Amino acid sequence: MKKSHLAQLFPILMILPFAAIAQQADTAGQSFLVNGNGGDAPASLEIGVVIGEPSGLSAKYWVSKRNAFDLGVGWSFADEGRFDLYGDYMYHPYYFPSEYGDFPMFIGVGGALRLSDNSFFGVRFPLGAEYLFNRVPLTLFAQLAPIMEIIPEIDFRLEGGFGVRFAFGRSGS
Repeated sequence: MKKSHLAQLFPILMILPFAAIAQQADTAGQSFLVNGNGGDAPASLEIGVVIGEPSGLSAKYWVSKRNAFDLGVGWSFADEGRFDLYGDYMYHPYYFPSEYGDFPMFIGVGGALRLSDNSFFGVRFPLGAEYLFNRVPLTLFAQLAPIMEIIPEIDFRLEGGFGVRFAFGRSGS
């Protein structure tokens, strides 16, 4: 299959797992889907670190319980090192509250920029989960981010990582 055909199928393949989960939840009568805008944001801003590909600083700005923006800047130690920058819109279709914290799952879309000898610009499709503690203003998160490089040429890669962030304005109890 040619790279151009893969480039057309890539976004569709990224959405299919979440469509299957939503269908299963709907037929099982689950009520963990976030309705409307999801209500108040669980935190206003999170700032912390991410370890993975790339490793560096991470920030998340919550707009509501369902919507957030994620930014990251980091360094990769693979391929002779490189500077990476990314920004994503995050949508949280599932949000599991508990006595000790909240567990939102997310999908998103954004951009990725690498500055090195092999620089590129691409489109990211992050997916993952986060745990927001109620009693301490910390969050833990994990994400995978397939990337479709579009400049200078079409190519694909997979990035991701684990991280911890301090949550400013956490509304948990």
